Formats: sequence, C-alpha cells, structure tokens
Amino acid sequence: MWSVLEKEFLLSHVHFMKSIRSGTTRRPLARIHVIHEEIASGRWPNCSSLAHKLEVSTKTIQRDLTFMRDEFELPLEFASDHNGYYYTKPVEAFPSFQVGVEELMALFVARKVLAPMTGTVLAAALTEGFNRLSKQASGQVAISWSELDRGFSVQENGVMPADLQQIELLSVALVKHRKLFFRYTNAKDNQTKARTVRPLHLAQVKGGWYLFAWDEGAKDIRIFALPRMQELEVLKETFTEPTDFDLDDYLKGSMSLVTAPEAPEQKVVIRFSGYAATLVAERTWHSSQKVKRAKDGTVQLTLRLQQLDNIPSWVLSWAGMAEVLSPATLRKEVAKQARKIGRMHQGDAKE
Repeated sequence: MWSVLEKEFLLSHVHFMKSIRSGTTRRPLARIHVIHEEIASGRWPNCSSLAHKLEVSTKTIQRDLTFMRDEFELPLEFASDHNGYYYTKPVEAFPSFQVGVEELMALFVARKVLAPMTGTVLAAALTEGFNRLSKQASGQVAISWSELDRGFSVQENGVMPADLQQIELLSVALVKHRKLFFRYTNAKDNQTKARTVRPLHLAQVKGGWYLFAWDEGAKDIRIFALPRMQELEVLKETFTEPTDFDLDDYLKGSMSLVTAPEAPEQKVVIRFSGYAATLVAERTWHSSQKVKRAKDGTVQLTLRLQQLDNIPSWVLSWAGMAEVLSPATLRKEVAKQARKIGRMHQGDAKE
C-alpha cells in the first residue's frame, strides 16, 4: 500500500513536526551548517564531540563530513595532533546547492499543491525553504519565484482546509499500523457517531483530504472527510497491514469517492455538443473512457462504471450540452433532477 519513499517521508515529517514544537530542529543541512561553523571557528571538532553536540551517532557525523568534502568540495582534513578536523585554507562562505531549472520547477509545483496547508507551521517552514533555495539559485538560473508565480499556477475550487495536527496523527497511525478512534459527522443525516477504524490510505482528492479506512463497526471500508472528524486519537492497538487494498483498484468503478466495488459494471454513454464536446474530448475523466467524434461535431463518451450516483450532477453541470444515451435508469434520473431544478427556479428570484 505504502511505498518505502512514502513511509520515509511520513516518518521524517512526523519527526520534523515534533522538532518544531520542541524547538530543537536538526535537519541534515542544519547539522552540516553547525559542523561547518565548528570547523571554521578553529575548535578542532571530531566525530565524537560533534555527535555529542548534535545528539546523533558518530556514523551520521562521518557521513556528513564525507558529504561536505566530496559534494561541497570543502578543504576538509583531519589533524591527528589536534584529534580534530580543520580547513586547509580559508572558507569565505558556506557553499550553496546547485539548483537548476528542473529542481525549481518541481519545487514550485510542490508548493502549489501544498497550498491547502496555508497558515500552518509546515507551510511557513516550506515557504522559508523555498525562499532560501531561490536565493541559492541566484546566478545559476535566470528565473525567480515571482516570475514562476506569474507564469504558472495550480487552481482548484472548493479546496478543503487541512488540519496539520490531524494529518500528523493520521500519518503516525498509517506508518505504524495503529487503530484510530474519532467521532464522525455524516454529511447526509448530520448525525455524529463514534468510530474505531484501521487506516488504509490518506489522500488529497479534488481539493479535499480523505481517509480510507476499515470501519470495525460497519465491517467494511469507509471514506472519511478530515474536517468532519472530531476527537481524533491514535490508539495503542495495532493491526496487520492488508496486502489486497489498492486505492486505484478500489476507485476504478467510480468517477468520485463514492464507490461500489461489489456492484456490477455498467456501460455509460453520454453525448456532448457545443464547446462541451471539445472540453470533454481534451481530458481524461476515467481510466475506462472511450471518446468517439462524430461528423456533426458532437462527442460520444463511453465509460464503464459500477457507481453512478455522481453522474447526474456532472451531466447537468454542462447546462444542456450533455445527453445521457444509456443506461435508461441514468437517463431517467438526470431528467428527474432536471425537472426538480426547473421547479426550483420558476418565478422571480427570492432574496
């Protein structure tokens, strides 16, 4: 379910947030800066003294020193008579990273994707890091954050605010396979109930953060929106990570988060006209889609889905430029909802 890279990121993120709260953050680059200052000051530090100062192992310090010598090309040597490290020639300034256009673009996209975390401690730390990298890239690339902001963006409506504390707790539970307790308010009936779940996957989908988990009460997989979770607690009880859960496979029969993995597959055919035909043909809406263009300019979109609950609202969002051809039950449901909308909008507007 989780790749090694994802787990390492989550673990480092949890450690990072704990360090921020305790005021003792020591990331790899920060350690190297401290080591550089100790050496440049002429204190003749060695692996043991640096490990004690930075509260890490001597092996970690040795890796940092090797990185400084080989990657930063610092004139680093060990003096046996002083039992410590020194620079063989003056080091005017600590070297900067070599940041190219590709790295800046990747970081820019990451910054935009993390926009829902605006106002959190993590967002502030990321902003500081982005600004630092921008300055370090000066002279190496002829581009700035402001220029990137003017030329590129990631826009999304209805973005769900992210609670960083929630995400941190969920990250711990996911990585350590710990059960969760929380109270959850259902959007349909507005009822709040206690839940004990086994977390399977945390995802940001269409601007919202959602937890996919095995609900011990319902004996089935359920999807929980983070803003409707209250009194979230990571329990001590652990569980065995399932090997048969795959998010893409779980959602493949739906165009939304509402899914029905056990339901029979249905063939959905929708005809689009006007500018909707062009827009629909340009995008990928589902992995099963097939697009067929007609001589009259219309486009026929064919999908194979197991869950159709969100399709009527999607069809109606095209304002008369989308017509359901099959199945008949879906066509009737779209007509029913269209009549309801028509009745709601009869007469003058009410303020």
